Amino acid sequence: MNCLRKYNFSKGFFSTNGIDVKAGFSTPDSTEAQVKREAFSRCKVAYVLADPSKFNLTAPVSFGNLDQGEVITTKLGSDRYKKYTKVWEVDVT
Repeated sequence: MNCLRKYNFSKGFFSTNGIDVKAGFSTPDSTEAQVKREAFSRCKVAYVLADPSKFNLTAPVSFGNLDQGEVITTKLGSDRYKKYTKVWEVDVT
């Protein structure tokens, strides 16, 4: 963690187990969350990669708020999360 604090990143790409309006981005592993939280906070732009099944889920440990990252996903079918963060919906076909 001390070494990670020395770096600044222009872009970062993160996976997540859950995306929720209140809990933000979350994962079940506390060690993973600690590393992600530090790296996430050091990115000029943080991208969170998640399929639609991750939305409206909360894993035990949060590593970032919705307004701290941009989400890359496939078609959501709802604009709910676009109020809180930038959502990039990509076509995978």
